[in-house]
Amino acid sequence: MKRLKTILSVVVALAAAQSSAQQLILDGQAIDLDPNLPVTIEEDGDIVAFSAAGDLTCANVTTPPTVTLTASPTSLNGAGNVTLSWTTQFADSCTPSNGTGTSWPSTNITLPSGQTTITNLTSTTAFTLTCDNVLGMASETASVTVSSNDEYGGFPPPGDCGPTEQPPAGTTHENPLEIFGQNSRLVVTNNFEGPFGEGWPAIQNSKEDIFIGRNQWAALGFIAGQAASCTGTGCSRSLGRIEWDTSIFGDAPKVVSISRCPGDFNTELGSCRVSVSPLLWQYGAGFGCNLTVGQQYYLNIIHGNAIDPSQTECGANECAALINVR
Repeated sequence: MKRLKTILSVVVALAAAQSSAQQLILDGQAIDLDPNLPVTIEEDGDIVAFSAAGDLTCANVTTPPTVTLTASPTSLNGAGNVTLSWTTQFADSCTPSNGTGTSWPSTNITLPSGQTTITNLTSTTAFTLTCDNVLGMASETASVTVSSNDEYGGFPPPGDCGPTEQPPAGTTHENPLEIFGQNSRLVVTNNFEGPFGEGWPAIQNSKEDIFIGRNQWAALGFIAGQAASCTGTGCSRSLGRIEWDTSIFGDAPKVVSISRCPGDFNTELGSCRVSVSPLLWQYGAGFGCNLTVGQQYYLNIIHGNAIDPSQTECGANECAALINVR
């Protein structure tokens, strides 16, 4: 028994849904039929006939294939799982491609539809599915964007920052972070240690020029407490101050805060939000901004109006913040 799919010509006209014929011509080749068995035209247009070799089915294919491929979700913040779903019509077979480094290239594609899960996707990836039949082929690609938590230098924002703790309207995160060093601009890790070279609070009198764009804010993540690499003067500090001076690279009024949420300049931060240097901090109850040892925070900086930080006070494309940690 043999099953073929092709465009079909019938030598003997079929007057009804079931009749008899002497020959079929498949791709120009005449095939003798069993005269004792009928030729049947099925509802979907397929023609079933019987040759000496047995059952012979020829599909009445008149349409090229179609394919739809979707990914859910289409974006991830860090590594995660993605579900790929596909639907096809008039396809004889489908082949997955791209998706290098994932299970996608070896996926068993079921027809006419199906889905599969890609686990632990770590980078932006395109997935392609190509389907064909005797009349042609169709292909579709679904892409998934993977964003890295390196936007915050390993200090991803907590999930419980409420509406009042959001960044000022119309502003964005300064990323990548640049400072002035060694007579040139340097791209540094986007956290507290990036511009200052050591983890909080293992710095004294470390003054850095941090470039911050117009309508942007810097958020330097840190863990309150003694840094693991902390040695020498200042390592046992339980209080200190953040000061800022005039920068030669374009200066403007600033709002500076310490908050659990990046870009948070909410007035309810109290002593943890200032517009006049310095910002004083310590561990435990007392004056200034009180921090809890072991808690993650951000040192937030924006060139903005003290009353409304969303109203930038930077007159150029960017201004510098000359920050001194003491």
